[in-house]
Amino acid sequence: MEVHHTPETAAELRKILYGCPYLMKVQVKDDIPLNSKSVADLRKLTDWSSEWSVAIPFGRDPWNIVRVERRAASSGKAGGKPSAHS
Repeated sequence: MEVHHTPETAAELRKILYGCPYLMKVQVKDDIPLNSKSVADLRKLTDWSSEWSVAIPFGRDPWNIVRVERRAASSGKAGGKPSAHS
């Protein structure tokens, strides 16, 4: 299980990543121009697009993966109802 966040800025992203191990792997969807392989890489970012979202697994164990993907084209609210296609 994971929690989806939609940070507007790199500073918000860093707050969301608080508690995640630096070496936790990151998976970036192909259509996003980021070269981040770990949480440490994400924390170094100075720019973040409001079109992107981040999915952080519960437990924040080092072997889990943080995913960066395009924000769902919905109402724009974080924490909305899960899609039937999930």
